[in-house]
Order: sequence, then C-alpha cells, then structure tokens
Amino acid sequence: MIKNIKDIYVGETGTGKSYQAFQKALKNKGITIIFDGVSKNILLSSKASMKNMIYKFELVDIKDLCDLKISKRKKYIIYNSLSSVEHNYYIDYVIEFLNKKHKMLNKKNTMLVFDDGVFEDINVFSGFENKSSSSAVAFKEMRLLSGLSLVLSKTAIIITILMDSYEYVKFISNSIDKIYSFGNTYNVKRFYKKELN
Repeated sequence: MIKNIKDIYVGETGTGKSYQAFQKALKNKGITIIFDGVSKNILLSSKASMKNMIYKFELVDIKDLCDLKISKRKKYIIYNSLSSVEHNYYIDYVIEFLNKKHKMLNKKNTMLVFDDGVFEDINVFSGFENKSSSSAVAFKEMRLLSGLSLVLSKTAIIITILMDSYEYVKFISNSIDKIYSFGNTYNVKRFYKKELN
C-alpha cells in the first residue's frame, strides 16, 4: 500500500511526469485509476516508452466510466473518446463517477491519477481562472478539486500539469513546494528534461 499522498508533478513535455505517475500507480495495491485526457490511439502511440506499463491496466472508454464495475484486483486507465467538440466534457464524466463511487474510493489504499490535460493550468489550484482555456473549464476543474477534498480525503492523488517552457521557467523561479487547495495540501515536484527515464 502506498501512503496517502497528494502530489502535483509539474514540467514540460518529455520530462517523465506521466512515467513516474504510472510507476506509482502500478505499485499501489488497492483500487487504482488513471484519468488520461487523451484518446486511446494517442495514449498507445505518444507514450511508447510506457507501453509495458500501460498494458498492465484495463483501458476504459470515458463514456463507459459510470457503468464500470470496479475490481480491487484490476487497474484502470480512463481514456478520452470524445470528439474535439465534446472534449471538455471529460471532466463532467469524471465528476459524475466520483460522486457515484466516492464511498468505495475514499480509502487509504486507493490511488487516483489525473494525467495529460485533465487539469490544464496550475493557477486553478489557487482558485484563479484557467488562462489556457475558458472560464467554464476552469470552473469544472475547481469543482473537481473541491470534490477531491470533500469526499476523497483518504485517497492518494497524483496530478500532472504540463507547462510550456515560458510558464515553467516562471513557475520554478517562485520556488513553490506546496500548494494548498480546497483543504488539501499538495506537494509539488518539478520535472526537468534530464529526469526522463
């Protein structure tokens, strides 16, 4: 069992954020779910170095999420099959699922990973509007964050945040090690190109 962690992995593309998050998910002994905001094809092609890990998870279409029968002996990746027009509704499915299953998931041996664009902007953690998307998307992200705090306080949570080089240089200059958001304390780990496995 992995201790009840609350972590945010921050970095540019190709720095190993997802790789480390997937490794921790594989080590977890309880219910383990990775919410991945990309399509199944992108998941299997752009993360080629992680294929050996990915194939140890059951791949689940976001549209089938609320009907998912969770088994403690399986690990899941929830990929995004929504069209480009519907893409931003991914979070709505996640929120509905967590509302439905929160009693089962609020345990110390449960781990949830939010990877690749589920959360798009680090500023959302401080309650600020998401600069890279619409205010409606930012509101959904903040609603999801508040839900994680209110109903999943015992659950281990890892969130990856992708930043471009300008955002990243600006962020690391602030030397932020912890972010306090909706009652949760998230430890921040910065990823650099040299950390890629």
